[in-house]
Amino acid sequence: MGYTLSNRADPSVESFRDVFFKIRRALGTTAFGINELRMPAGFEGPGHDEVETGHEEVAKPKPEYDGRPPVAVTGIVGLHHVQVAAPPGGEDAARAFYGGLLGLLEIDKPPLLEVRGGCWFRVGAGELHVGVEDPFRPALKAHPALLVGSGGALEELAESLAGSGVEIRWADDAEIPGQRRFHVSDPWGNRVEVIAAATE
Repeated sequence: MGYTLSNRADPSVESFRDVFFKIRRALGTTAFGINELRMPAGFEGPGHDEVETGHEEVAKPKPEYDGRPPVAVTGIVGLHHVQVAAPPGGEDAARAFYGGLLGLLEIDKPPLLEVRGGCWFRVGAGELHVGVEDPFRPALKAHPALLVGSGGALEELAESLAGSGVEIRWADDAEIPGQRRFHVSDPWGNRVEVIAAATE
């Protein structure tokens, strides 16, 4: 594919640069190595009174933004795990809360990581990791949100936690239509959300 560039009235470097970008717009891509402009010092090239590309320049409509991020190009397909921090020696308390009260299944840590302390739990197809942090500071805002299967199961879990002395902080249902949720604090003050689809 060839291009004819001509501007006899103004043969300047700056106008040549304009031609370069006009070609990129016409192609609609940065393929074929057209991704940068390199010229020798003092070079004076043609401008863009005329650009013959063999293609009509058509204005491309911009896609409407629907509030969702664009399709990832990095190959990311999901969320593997989240991690919450705990102070040193908090493994028993983690097992009692995340395993005993919330009903998560503990899974083995790899041997090379087991020596660092903490423990891991299965959450559906993903995982929740409790890792040791020293000095420790609880996460009062950042938090995992654990999904339960129904509004009824959410109510039952809230009653069970409250019966074990855990403070339940219900969220306003109007905040996120179609969901019911509450927040609790784990043994070290980390915020944890528990959520379910609202029932009619």
